[in-house]
Amino acid sequence: MALFTDLEIFKTTLKLVTLCTKYVATMDKNYRGTIGADMRRDCREVIQRIQLANSRSGKERIEQIEALRWAVGQIEVAVRICVDPEVRALSPTHQARLIPLTVSIGKQATGWKQQTENALARQVATVARPMRY
Repeated sequence: MALFTDLEIFKTTLKLVTLCTKYVATMDKNYRGTIGADMRRDCREVIQRIQLANSRSGKERIEQIEALRWAVGQIEVAVRICVDPEVRALSPTHQARLIPLTVSIGKQATGWKQQTENALARQVATVARPMRY
């Protein structure tokens, strides 16, 4: 098992966290404490879920990856709300930098989940195989 800090999904998430933190700092005060705080919290949750998923196996890992994917979706929704013309808490340029990172993290998480499910299926198939005499 690799250190979670060596995983590509962690490195991408770290870029996302860095950009989110930088962009939230430039938000209007009214949004910084609400939607900005939610974005930072969800970014921290994604990192925590990566760490937990990497330290688990089987169904527990799948549960952590699902929670990770949910948090990434929350970040993506928050970014889209912030760019709305009525809100304008983030610029379209900021959105153009953040959304590809959330998409990449989502794809990596999906691949990680599928790999874990396939490994579980192989374990079950090996255990369920009848013994030959």
